[in-house]
Amino acid sequence: MDTEIELKLLVPADASQILENRFFPSLAAQVERSSFNLFNCYYDTPDSDFRKMDMGLRVRGYDGHYEQTIKTAGSTLGGLHQRPEYNVDIEGNNPDLTLFEQAIWPEQANVEQLQQAIQIVFTTHFERVAYQVDFTNGDRVEIVFDQGKIEADGHSVPICEMELELKQGETTRLVELAQLLSEMLPFRLGIQSKAARGYMLAKGVELSPLEPSGCVQLVEQDNIEQAFIKAVGYVLNWWQYHEQCYLNTEDEQALDATLNSVRMLAQLLRIYQPVFNVAEIDELLADLQKLIQQWAWVQELNVFRMLRSERGAFRKKLDKSAELLSYLEGRSQGLLMTHQPQKLISSKITISLQLRLNLLLLQMPWRNVGDGWQGAITDFARQTLSASLQQVSDIMASEGAFTIEQYQQAEPRLRNVLFNGVFLADIFSASGREQFRAPWLDILDGIEELVIINSLQAEVRRSDIEHKQDLLDWSEEKIQRVLDVMEQSRQAALTMQPYWQ
Repeated sequence: MDTEIELKLLVPADASQILENRFFPSLAAQVERSSFNLFNCYYDTPDSDFRKMDMGLRVRGYDGHYEQTIKTAGSTLGGLHQRPEYNVDIEGNNPDLTLFEQAIWPEQANVEQLQQAIQIVFTTHFERVAYQVDFTNGDRVEIVFDQGKIEADGHSVPICEMELELKQGETTRLVELAQLLSEMLPFRLGIQSKAARGYMLAKGVELSPLEPSGCVQLVEQDNIEQAFIKAVGYVLNWWQYHEQCYLNTEDEQALDATLNSVRMLAQLLRIYQPVFNVAEIDELLADLQKLIQQWAWVQELNVFRMLRSERGAFRKKLDKSAELLSYLEGRSQGLLMTHQPQKLISSKITISLQLRLNLLLLQMPWRNVGDGWQGAITDFARQTLSASLQQVSDIMASEGAFTIEQYQQAEPRLRNVLFNGVFLADIFSASGREQFRAPWLDILDGIEELVIINSLQAEVRRSDIEHKQDLLDWSEEKIQRVLDVMEQSRQAALTMQPYWQ
Protein backbone atom coordinates (compact mmCIF):
# COMPACT_ATOMS: atom_id res chain seq x y z
CA MET A 1 0.00 0.00 0.00
CA ASP A 2 1.09 3.53 -0.80
CA THR A 3 -0.40 6.74 0.57
CA GLU A 4 -0.52 9.60 -1.89
CA ILE A 5 0.11 13.02 -0.37
CA GLU A 6 -0.43 15.61 -3.06
CA LEU A 7 -1.48 19.16 -3.66
CA LYS A 8 -3.78 19.62 -6.64
CA LEU A 9 -3.66 22.91 -8.58
CA LEU A 10 -5.93 24.05 -11.42
CA VAL A 11 -3.65 25.89 -13.84
CA PRO A 12 -3.59 27.61 -17.26
CA ALA A 13 -2.50 25.81 -20.42
CA ASP A 14 1.02 27.33 -20.42
CA ALA A 15 1.86 25.99 -16.95
CA SER A 16 4.66 23.67 -18.10
CA GLN A 17 6.44 26.54 -19.87
CA ILE A 18 6.34 28.66 -16.73
CA LEU A 19 7.64 25.72 -14.68
CA GLU A 20 10.58 25.11 -17.00
CA ASN A 21 11.50 28.71 -17.84
CA ARG A 22 10.94 30.44 -14.51
CA PHE A 23 10.09 28.18 -11.59
CA PHE A 24 12.67 25.38 -11.72
CA PRO A 25 15.61 27.76 -12.39
CA SER A 26 14.68 29.53 -9.12
CA LEU A 27 15.01 26.33 -7.05
CA ALA A 28 18.14 24.85 -5.52
CA ALA A 29 17.20 21.41 -6.78
CA GLN A 30 17.88 18.86 -9.48
CA VAL A 31 15.02 18.37 -11.95
CA GLU A 32 14.45 15.40 -14.25
CA ARG A 33 11.75 15.68 -16.95
CA SER A 34 9.69 13.01 -18.71
CA SER A 35 6.43 12.97 -20.67
CA PHE A 36 3.94 10.31 -21.77
CA ASN A 37 0.29 9.78 -22.64
CA LEU A 38 -2.00 8.14 -20.09
CA PHE A 39 -5.32 6.45 -20.75
CA ASN A 40 -7.42 5.53 -17.71
CA CYS A 41 -10.64 3.57 -17.36
CA TYR A 42 -12.63 4.01 -14.15
CA TYR A 43 -14.91 1.16 -13.15
CA ASP A 44 -17.89 0.68 -10.86
CA THR A 45 -21.00 -1.48 -10.68
CA PRO A 46 -24.44 -0.36 -11.90
CA ASP A 47 -25.35 0.18 -8.24
CA SER A 48 -22.21 2.28 -7.60
CA ASP A 49 -20.93 -0.19 -5.00
CA PHE A 50 -17.39 1.18 -5.11
CA ARG A 51 -18.60 4.72 -4.50
CA LYS A 52 -20.72 3.49 -1.59
CA MET A 53 -17.58 1.92 -0.08
CA ASP A 54 -15.70 5.20 -0.71
CA MET A 55 -13.35 3.35 -3.04
CA GLY A 56 -12.25 4.02 -6.59
CA LEU A 57 -11.19 1.40 -9.15
CA ARG A 58 -8.99 2.45 -12.07
CA VAL A 59 -6.95 0.78 -14.78
CA ARG A 60 -4.17 2.91 -16.24
CA GLY A 61 -2.48 2.17 -19.52
CA TYR A 62 0.73 3.65 -20.89
CA ASP A 63 3.38 2.35 -23.33
CA GLY A 64 1.72 -1.09 -23.44
CA HIS A 65 1.83 -1.42 -19.65
CA TYR A 66 -1.32 -1.73 -17.52
CA GLU A 67 -1.82 -1.16 -13.81
CA GLN A 68 -4.98 -1.52 -11.76
CA THR A 69 -5.43 0.70 -8.73
CA ILE A 70 -7.86 0.91 -5.85
CA LYS A 71 -7.97 4.10 -3.85
CA THR A 72 -9.64 3.97 -0.46
CA ALA A 73 -11.08 6.64 1.81
CA GLY A 74 -8.72 9.52 2.50
CA SER A 75 -8.90 13.18 3.38
CA THR A 76 -8.87 16.49 1.53
CA LEU A 77 -7.87 19.74 3.18
CA GLY A 78 -7.67 22.91 1.14
CA GLY A 79 -6.39 21.14 -1.98
CA LEU A 80 -4.03 18.84 -0.03
CA HIS A 81 -5.13 15.26 -0.72
CA GLN A 82 -4.09 12.19 1.29
CA ARG A 83 -5.47 8.84 0.15
CA PRO A 84 -4.20 5.26 0.50
CA GLU A 85 -3.93 3.37 -2.79
CA TYR A 86 -3.17 -0.21 -3.85
CA ASN A 87 -1.52 -0.92 -7.21
CA VAL A 88 -1.16 -4.20 -9.12
CA ASP A 89 0.32 -4.77 -12.60
CA ILE A 90 -2.01 -6.60 -14.99
CA GLU A 91 -1.83 -7.93 -18.55
CA GLY A 92 -4.60 -5.92 -20.19
CA ASN A 93 -7.26 -3.29 -19.67
CA ASN A 94 -9.67 -5.55 -17.74
CA PRO A 95 -9.31 -5.41 -13.93
CA ASP A 96 -8.95 -8.57 -11.86
CA LEU A 97 -10.13 -7.83 -8.32
CA THR A 98 -8.77 -11.10 -6.95
CA LEU A 99 -5.23 -9.77 -7.39
CA PHE A 100 -5.73 -7.25 -4.59
CA GLU A 101 -5.06 -8.31 -1.01
CA GLN A 102 -8.22 -9.46 0.74
CA ALA A 103 -7.47 -7.14 3.67
CA ILE A 104 -8.27 -3.99 1.68
CA TRP A 105 -11.96 -4.91 1.28
CA PRO A 106 -14.69 -3.96 3.77
CA GLU A 107 -16.27 -6.92 5.56
CA GLN A 108 -19.52 -6.68 3.59
CA ALA A 109 -17.78 -6.70 0.20
CA ASN A 110 -18.31 -9.76 -2.03
CA VAL A 111 -15.32 -9.60 -4.38
CA GLU A 112 -16.66 -12.27 -6.74
CA GLN A 113 -19.96 -10.43 -7.21
CA LEU A 114 -18.16 -7.13 -7.67
CA GLN A 115 -15.95 -8.68 -10.36
CA GLN A 116 -18.96 -9.89 -12.31
CA ALA A 117 -20.74 -6.53 -12.09
CA ILE A 118 -18.00 -3.99 -12.83
CA GLN A 119 -18.23 -1.86 -15.93
CA ILE A 120 -16.55 1.24 -17.32
CA VAL A 121 -18.13 4.43 -15.97
CA PHE A 122 -15.86 7.02 -17.58
CA THR A 123 -12.38 7.43 -19.06
CA THR A 124 -9.63 10.01 -18.86
CA HIS A 125 -7.04 10.63 -21.55
CA PHE A 126 -4.29 13.16 -21.04
CA GLU A 127 -0.68 13.99 -21.72
CA ARG A 128 1.42 14.06 -18.57
CA VAL A 129 4.63 16.03 -18.26
CA ALA A 130 6.36 14.85 -15.10
CA TYR A 131 9.23 16.49 -13.21
CA GLN A 132 11.10 14.72 -10.45
CA VAL A 133 12.51 17.41 -8.16
CA ASP A 134 15.30 16.37 -5.77
CA PHE A 135 16.39 18.82 -3.08
CA THR A 136 19.78 18.82 -1.39
CA ASN A 137 18.27 17.92 2.00
CA GLY A 138 16.84 14.69 0.60
CA ASP A 139 13.27 15.89 -0.04
CA ARG A 140 11.78 14.60 -3.28
CA VAL A 141 8.67 15.95 -4.96
CA GLU A 142 7.08 14.90 -8.23
CA ILE A 143 5.35 17.71 -10.09
CA VAL A 144 3.12 16.66 -12.96
CA PHE A 145 1.18 18.73 -15.48
CA ASP A 146 -1.83 16.94 -16.99
CA GLN A 147 -3.70 18.22 -20.03
CA GLY A 148 -6.50 16.29 -21.71
CA LYS A 149 -10.13 15.38 -21.05
CA ILE A 150 -12.57 13.24 -19.10
CA GLU A 151 -15.20 11.42 -21.19
CA ALA A 152 -18.48 9.71 -20.30
CA ASP A 153 -21.47 8.82 -22.51
CA GLY A 154 -20.39 11.11 -25.33
CA HIS A 155 -19.77 14.10 -23.05
CA SER A 156 -16.43 15.49 -21.97
CA VAL A 157 -14.81 18.06 -19.69
CA PRO A 158 -11.23 19.33 -19.97
CA ILE A 159 -8.30 18.45 -17.73
CA CYS A 160 -5.71 21.15 -17.13
CA GLU A 161 -4.14 20.68 -13.74
CA MET A 162 -0.94 20.23 -11.83
CA GLU A 163 -0.22 17.87 -8.97
CA LEU A 164 2.60 18.23 -6.48
CA GLU A 165 3.14 14.80 -4.90
CA LEU A 166 5.42 14.21 -1.95
CA LYS A 167 7.72 11.26 -2.57
CA GLN A 168 10.07 11.84 0.33
CA GLY A 169 10.32 14.48 3.06
CA GLU A 170 7.96 16.72 5.02
CA THR A 171 4.48 17.63 3.77
CA THR A 172 5.24 21.31 4.40
CA ARG A 173 7.50 21.16 1.34
CA LEU A 174 4.45 20.88 -0.93
CA VAL A 175 2.79 23.99 0.47
CA GLU A 176 6.03 25.97 0.44
CA LEU A 177 6.56 25.08 -3.23
CA ALA A 178 3.01 26.11 -4.04
CA GLN A 179 3.59 29.45 -2.30
CA LEU A 180 6.68 30.07 -4.47
CA LEU A 181 4.80 28.98 -7.56
CA SER A 182 1.92 31.38 -6.87
CA GLU A 183 4.29 34.29 -7.50
CA MET A 184 4.80 33.12 -11.09
CA LEU A 185 1.75 31.12 -12.08
CA PRO A 186 -1.95 31.88 -11.55
CA PHE A 187 -3.76 28.85 -10.15
CA ARG A 188 -6.53 27.69 -7.84
CA LEU A 189 -6.38 24.89 -5.32
CA GLY A 190 -8.38 21.90 -6.56
CA ILE A 191 -10.66 19.97 -4.22
CA GLN A 192 -12.05 17.51 -6.80
CA SER A 193 -10.09 14.56 -8.13
CA LYS A 194 -10.38 13.47 -11.75
CA ALA A 195 -12.47 10.55 -10.48
CA ALA A 196 -14.93 12.81 -8.67
CA ARG A 197 -15.35 14.94 -11.78
CA GLY A 198 -15.76 11.82 -13.89
CA TYR A 199 -18.54 10.44 -11.73
CA MET A 200 -20.37 13.76 -11.89
CA LEU A 201 -20.02 13.82 -15.67
CA ALA A 202 -21.28 10.24 -15.96
CA LYS A 203 -24.33 11.02 -13.82
CA GLY A 204 -25.03 14.33 -15.55
CA VAL A 205 -24.87 16.33 -12.34
CA GLU A 206 -22.97 19.46 -11.37
CA LEU A 207 -21.99 21.18 -8.17
CA SER A 208 -24.76 23.09 -6.44
CA PRO A 209 -24.70 25.38 -3.38
CA LEU A 210 -25.00 23.51 -0.10
CA GLU A 211 -27.42 24.46 2.63
CA PRO A 212 -25.68 25.29 5.93
CA SER A 213 -26.15 22.25 8.13
CA GLY A 214 -24.34 20.21 10.70
CA CYS A 215 -21.37 20.98 12.90
CA VAL A 216 -17.69 20.17 12.95
CA GLN A 217 -17.51 16.54 14.05
CA LEU A 218 -15.82 16.32 17.45
CA VAL A 219 -15.44 13.76 20.21
CA GLU A 220 -15.05 14.43 23.91
CA GLN A 221 -11.49 13.09 23.81
CA ASP A 222 -10.37 15.78 21.38
CA ASN A 223 -8.02 18.41 22.70
CA ILE A 224 -8.11 22.05 21.61
CA GLU A 225 -5.55 21.53 18.83
CA GLN A 226 -7.47 18.60 17.33
CA ALA A 227 -10.75 20.51 17.39
CA PHE A 228 -9.12 23.53 15.76
CA ILE A 229 -7.62 21.47 12.94
CA LYS A 230 -10.96 19.80 12.27
CA ALA A 231 -12.75 23.16 12.21
CA VAL A 232 -10.28 24.79 9.83
CA GLY A 233 -10.58 21.81 7.48
CA TYR A 234 -14.37 21.95 7.65
CA VAL A 235 -14.59 25.64 6.76
CA LEU A 236 -11.74 25.62 4.23
CA ASN A 237 -13.33 22.78 2.27
CA TRP A 238 -16.70 24.59 2.41
CA TRP A 239 -15.02 27.75 1.07
CA GLN A 240 -13.29 26.02 -1.83
CA TYR A 241 -16.34 23.94 -2.70
CA HIS A 242 -18.44 27.06 -3.21
CA GLU A 243 -15.72 28.83 -5.15
CA GLN A 244 -15.66 25.90 -7.58
CA CYS A 245 -19.46 25.75 -7.58
CA TYR A 246 -19.68 29.36 -8.75
CA LEU A 247 -17.02 28.93 -11.42
CA ASN A 248 -18.88 25.88 -12.77
CA THR A 249 -22.43 27.23 -12.60
CA GLU A 250 -22.35 31.02 -11.92
CA ASP A 251 -24.96 30.39 -9.23
CA GLU A 252 -25.03 33.60 -7.15
CA GLN A 253 -25.96 31.67 -4.01
CA ALA A 254 -22.47 30.13 -4.09
CA LEU A 255 -20.98 33.62 -3.71
CA ASP A 256 -23.01 34.21 -0.55
CA ALA A 257 -21.66 30.91 0.83
CA THR A 258 -18.13 32.00 -0.12
CA LEU A 259 -18.47 35.24 1.86
CA ASN A 260 -19.84 33.32 4.85
CA SER A 261 -16.92 30.88 4.67
CA VAL A 262 -14.39 33.71 4.97
CA ARG A 263 -16.37 35.20 7.86
CA MET A 264 -16.45 31.82 9.59
CA LEU A 265 -12.70 31.39 9.26
CA ALA A 266 -12.09 34.82 10.76
CA GLN A 267 -14.33 34.02 13.74
CA LEU A 268 -12.69 30.62 14.14
CA LEU A 269 -9.23 32.18 14.38
CA ARG A 270 -10.51 34.84 16.79
CA ILE A 271 -11.80 32.35 19.36
CA TYR A 272 -8.71 30.09 19.25
CA GLN A 273 -6.01 32.78 19.12
CA PRO A 274 -6.11 33.53 22.89
CA VAL A 275 -5.06 29.90 23.46
CA PHE A 276 -2.47 29.63 20.67
CA ASN A 277 -1.11 33.21 20.80
CA VAL A 278 1.00 33.04 17.62
CA ALA A 279 1.82 35.77 15.11
CA GLU A 280 0.80 33.56 12.18
CA ILE A 281 -2.86 33.65 13.27
CA ASP A 282 -2.78 37.43 13.77
CA GLU A 283 -1.44 37.83 10.24
CA LEU A 284 -4.07 35.50 8.80
CA LEU A 285 -6.81 37.37 10.63
CA ALA A 286 -5.65 40.69 9.21
CA ASP A 287 -5.70 39.34 5.67
CA LEU A 288 -9.05 37.63 6.17
CA GLN A 289 -10.52 40.97 7.21
CA LYS A 290 -9.18 42.49 3.98
CA LEU A 291 -10.74 39.66 1.98
CA ILE A 292 -14.07 40.10 3.78
CA GLN A 293 -14.06 43.72 2.65
CA GLN A 294 -13.35 42.67 -0.93
CA TRP A 295 -16.36 40.33 -0.81
CA ALA A 296 -18.68 42.71 1.08
CA TRP A 297 -20.58 43.64 -2.11
CA VAL A 298 -22.02 40.11 -2.15
CA GLN A 299 -24.39 41.17 0.66
CA GLU A 300 -26.06 43.60 -1.76
CA LEU A 301 -26.04 41.00 -4.53
CA ASN A 302 -27.72 38.53 -2.17
CA VAL A 303 -30.52 41.03 -1.50
CA PHE A 304 -31.21 41.37 -5.23
CA ARG A 305 -31.05 37.59 -5.65
CA MET A 306 -33.61 37.03 -2.89
CA LEU A 307 -35.93 39.67 -4.35
CA ARG A 308 -35.73 38.10 -7.81
CA SER A 309 -35.94 34.48 -6.67
CA GLU A 310 -38.95 32.66 -8.14
CA ARG A 311 -39.21 30.65 -4.93
CA GLY A 312 -38.67 33.63 -2.63
CA ALA A 313 -41.15 35.35 -0.35
CA PHE A 314 -41.20 38.51 -2.46
CA ARG A 315 -41.63 37.25 -6.00
CA LYS A 316 -45.43 36.95 -5.94
CA LYS A 317 -45.74 40.63 -5.05
CA LEU A 318 -42.99 41.79 -7.40
CA ASP A 319 -44.41 39.84 -10.36
CA LYS A 320 -46.83 42.73 -10.75
CA SER A 321 -43.90 44.95 -11.71
CA ALA A 322 -41.86 43.59 -14.59
CA GLU A 323 -40.04 46.92 -14.68
CA LEU A 324 -38.77 46.52 -11.13
CA LEU A 325 -37.65 42.92 -11.71
CA SER A 326 -35.77 44.01 -14.81
CA TYR A 327 -34.20 46.85 -12.86
CA LEU A 328 -33.08 44.47 -10.08
CA GLU A 329 -31.60 42.11 -12.66
CA GLY A 330 -29.62 45.00 -14.09
CA ARG A 331 -28.36 45.99 -10.66
CA SER A 332 -27.18 42.40 -10.06
CA GLN A 333 -25.36 42.23 -13.37
CA GLY A 334 -23.76 45.58 -12.66
CA LEU A 335 -22.35 44.31 -9.37
CA LEU A 336 -20.99 41.16 -11.02
CA MET A 337 -19.35 43.11 -13.84
CA THR A 338 -17.81 45.62 -11.43
CA HIS A 339 -16.39 43.14 -8.92
CA GLN A 340 -15.64 40.14 -11.21
CA PRO A 341 -15.91 37.28 -8.71
CA GLN A 342 -13.90 34.94 -10.98
CA LYS A 343 -10.86 37.17 -10.47
CA LEU A 344 -11.48 37.45 -6.73
CA ILE A 345 -11.61 33.67 -6.44
CA SER A 346 -8.23 33.36 -8.19
CA SER A 347 -6.66 36.43 -6.59
CA LYS A 348 -3.27 36.26 -4.91
CA ILE A 349 -4.70 37.11 -1.48
CA THR A 350 -7.20 34.22 -1.74
CA ILE A 351 -4.62 31.66 -2.83
CA SER A 352 -2.12 32.92 -0.26
CA LEU A 353 -4.64 32.62 2.57
CA GLN A 354 -5.64 29.09 1.64
CA LEU A 355 -2.02 27.95 1.35
CA ARG A 356 -1.04 29.63 4.63
CA LEU A 357 -3.96 27.97 6.43
CA ASN A 358 -2.68 24.60 5.19
CA LEU A 359 0.83 25.48 6.32
CA LEU A 360 -0.45 26.60 9.73
CA LEU A 361 -1.99 23.18 10.33
CA LEU A 362 1.16 21.40 9.20
CA GLN A 363 3.65 23.49 11.19
CA MET A 364 1.54 23.94 14.37
CA PRO A 365 3.58 26.94 15.63
CA TRP A 366 1.57 27.11 18.87
CA ARG A 367 3.43 24.03 20.11
CA ASN A 368 6.52 26.23 20.46
CA VAL A 369 4.67 28.76 22.65
CA GLY A 370 3.04 26.73 25.41
CA ASP A 371 0.87 23.74 26.21
CA GLY A 372 -2.57 25.38 26.16
CA TRP A 373 -3.38 23.50 22.97
CA GLN A 374 -3.46 20.27 24.97
CA GLY A 375 -6.46 21.39 27.01
CA ALA A 376 -9.75 19.52 26.81
CA ILE A 377 -12.04 20.78 24.07
CA THR A 378 -15.09 20.25 26.30
CA ASP A 379 -13.90 22.83 28.84
CA PHE A 380 -12.88 25.25 26.10
CA ALA A 381 -16.24 24.84 24.35
CA ARG A 382 -18.24 25.53 27.51
CA GLN A 383 -16.22 28.66 28.29
CA THR A 384 -16.36 29.99 24.73
CA LEU A 385 -20.07 29.33 24.22
CA SER A 386 -20.99 30.80 27.61
CA ALA A 387 -18.97 33.98 27.03
CA SER A 388 -20.39 34.54 23.54
CA LEU A 389 -23.96 33.88 24.73
CA GLN A 390 -23.52 36.42 27.51
CA GLN A 391 -22.34 39.03 25.01
CA VAL A 392 -25.27 38.57 22.66
CA SER A 393 -27.79 38.29 25.53
CA ASP A 394 -26.58 41.62 26.92
CA ILE A 395 -27.28 43.20 23.55
CA MET A 396 -30.58 41.44 22.91
CA ALA A 397 -32.07 41.91 26.38
CA SER A 398 -34.60 44.74 26.47
CA GLU A 399 -37.89 45.29 28.26
CA GLY A 400 -39.43 46.97 25.23
CA ALA A 401 -39.79 45.62 21.71
CA PHE A 402 -36.61 45.62 19.64
CA THR A 403 -36.28 48.04 16.73
CA ILE A 404 -34.86 47.39 13.27
CA GLU A 405 -31.75 49.38 14.16
CA GLN A 406 -31.16 47.33 17.32
CA TYR A 407 -31.43 44.07 15.38
CA GLN A 408 -29.02 45.29 12.74
CA GLN A 409 -26.50 46.32 15.40
CA ALA A 410 -26.79 42.89 17.05
CA GLU A 411 -26.45 40.91 13.79
CA PRO A 412 -22.62 40.57 13.55
CA ARG A 413 -22.30 39.32 17.13
CA LEU A 414 -25.28 36.99 16.78
CA ARG A 415 -23.84 35.54 13.60
CA ASN A 416 -20.51 34.88 15.32
CA VAL A 417 -22.23 33.18 18.27
CA LEU A 418 -23.95 30.81 15.84
CA PHE A 419 -20.63 30.20 14.06
CA ASN A 420 -19.17 29.22 17.45
CA GLY A 421 -21.91 26.61 17.72
CA VAL A 422 -20.90 25.16 14.34
CA PHE A 423 -17.31 24.83 15.59
CA LEU A 424 -17.98 23.50 19.10
CA ALA A 425 -21.51 22.17 19.56
CA ASP A 426 -21.02 18.62 18.30
CA ILE A 427 -19.74 17.30 21.62
CA PHE A 428 -23.06 18.14 23.30
CA SER A 429 -26.59 16.75 22.99
CA ALA A 430 -27.93 17.09 19.45
CA SER A 431 -31.56 17.51 20.54
CA GLY A 432 -30.78 20.22 23.07
CA ARG A 433 -28.46 21.92 20.62
CA GLU A 434 -31.00 22.24 17.83
CA GLN A 435 -33.74 23.37 20.20
CA PHE A 436 -31.48 26.09 21.63
CA ARG A 437 -30.25 27.36 18.25
CA ALA A 438 -33.68 27.47 16.58
CA PRO A 439 -34.96 30.85 17.89
CA TRP A 440 -31.54 32.49 17.42
CA LEU A 441 -31.48 31.27 13.81
CA ASP A 442 -35.03 32.61 13.37
CA ILE A 443 -33.83 36.02 14.54
CA LEU A 444 -30.91 35.93 12.09
CA ASP A 445 -33.30 34.99 9.26
CA GLY A 446 -35.58 37.83 10.32
CA ILE A 447 -32.71 40.32 10.23
CA GLU A 448 -31.89 39.20 6.70
CA GLU A 449 -35.54 39.66 5.69
CA LEU A 450 -35.60 43.16 7.19
CA VAL A 451 -32.47 44.06 5.23
CA ILE A 452 -34.10 42.82 2.04
CA ILE A 453 -37.30 44.79 2.66
CA ASN A 454 -35.35 47.97 3.46
CA SER A 455 -33.35 47.53 0.27
CA LEU A 456 -36.55 46.96 -1.68
CA GLN A 457 -37.97 50.18 -0.33
CA ALA A 458 -34.84 52.09 -1.33
CA GLU A 459 -34.89 50.64 -4.86
CA VAL A 460 -38.61 51.34 -5.27
CA ARG A 461 -38.18 54.96 -4.15
CA ARG A 462 -35.37 55.62 -6.64
CA SER A 463 -37.12 53.85 -9.54
CA ASP A 464 -39.86 55.09 -11.86
CA ILE A 465 -42.42 52.28 -11.82
CA GLU A 466 -46.15 51.83 -11.57
CA HIS A 467 -47.74 50.87 -8.25
CA LYS A 468 -44.85 52.45 -6.34
CA GLN A 469 -46.96 53.50 -3.36
CA ASP A 470 -48.68 50.12 -3.25
CA LEU A 471 -45.28 48.40 -2.92
CA LEU A 472 -44.14 50.81 -0.24
CA ASP A 473 -47.32 50.33 1.81
CA TRP A 474 -47.06 46.54 1.46
CA SER A 475 -43.42 46.58 2.55
CA GLU A 476 -44.21 48.61 5.68
CA GLU A 477 -46.87 46.09 6.67
CA LYS A 478 -44.44 43.25 6.04
CA ILE A 479 -41.78 44.88 8.21
CA GLN A 480 -44.20 45.01 11.11
CA ARG A 481 -45.21 41.36 10.67
CA VAL A 482 -41.56 40.30 10.60
CA LEU A 483 -40.80 42.34 13.72
CA ASP A 484 -43.74 40.74 15.55
CA VAL A 485 -42.46 37.23 14.75
CA MET A 486 -38.89 38.18 15.68
CA GLU A 487 -40.06 39.53 19.03
CA GLN A 488 -41.53 36.13 19.86
CA SER A 489 -38.24 34.45 18.84
CA ARG A 490 -36.22 36.95 20.90
CA GLN A 491 -38.24 36.26 24.03
CA ALA A 492 -37.92 32.50 23.48
CA ALA A 493 -34.17 32.70 22.80
CA LEU A 494 -33.45 34.63 26.00
CA THR A 495 -35.16 31.99 28.15
CA MET A 496 -33.63 28.89 26.50
CA GLN A 497 -31.45 26.62 28.62
CA PRO A 498 -27.96 26.41 27.04
CA TYR A 499 -27.28 22.91 25.75
CA TRP A 500 -23.70 22.89 27.04
CA GLN A 501 -24.63 23.39 30.71
